Amino acid sequence: MNIIELIMAEHASLRLHFRFVRERSSDPRFELEDFVRNYHAKVEDEIIFPALKQMIGSQNEQLIRVISRLEEDHRLIAMTGEQLKVAKLQSW
Repeated sequence: MNIIELIMAEHASLRLHFRFVRERSSDPRFELEDFVRNYHAKVEDEIIFPALKQMIGSQNEQLIRVISRLEEDHRLIAMTGEQLKVAKLQSW
């Protein structure tokens, strides 16, 4: 399986997981956030993005910027997830 196929398979599994959580969870926000941050984003950040950067080297600056934006999105997801958890705890 090449890296593009891996990303496509990972995103397909995300869609299925999201549907399952929406249908069966009492509070899907935290389950979705946990799955995205600790599984999906972790795979992309630790395996896929470094492999893509290594494959393209410094040849394609535009693609490097896109990958960097995706990495930044993951940091934003993590920060937003933490803020949601704090807000939820404060409302109890």
